[in-house]
Amino acid sequence: MTIYEAICDDHAQQRTLVGRLVDLQSSPAERSAALGALCRVLDSHALAEERCFYVPLMLHGSTVAQSRHGIAEHRELDGLIATLGDTDAASPTWLPAARRLQRRLEHHLTEEEGEMFVLAREILDPGESAHLGRRFLEEIHFERGRYRH
Repeated sequence: MTIYEAICDDHAQQRTLVGRLVDLQSSPAERSAALGALCRVLDSHALAEERCFYVPLMLHGSTVAQSRHGIAEHRELDGLIATLGDTDAASPTWLPAARRLQRRLEHHLTEEEGEMFVLAREILDPGESAHLGRRFLEEIHFERGRYRH
């Protein structure tokens, strides 16, 4: 599995989880649980992606700015999650905050799968993208396993 496939598979899970946040039929308890799950997934994803995708791309001068932008968006998402976490899931401000998170996350995922993947494919050869895909999956597995203990 290449780094692109591994990242896209994880992005699909993120889209599902963020969709649960904005589900109008969800109870406050279900919203809180979905936020916790999304937080764990995003934390482990960001760590693995930064180590196994952005850092290798930063070694090539032509992608430093774009890689920094992707990492900055991770920090922005962290802030939106923290805000949502500080908001009562039964509050009328929950849904607007959750939708803001959904929009920013979708923007980030789409940008990554489009622009960043195009740039990365120009730099990373197939063998390197396969190696990074394996490393990414190992990192994700390790980080998510830490949450279970």
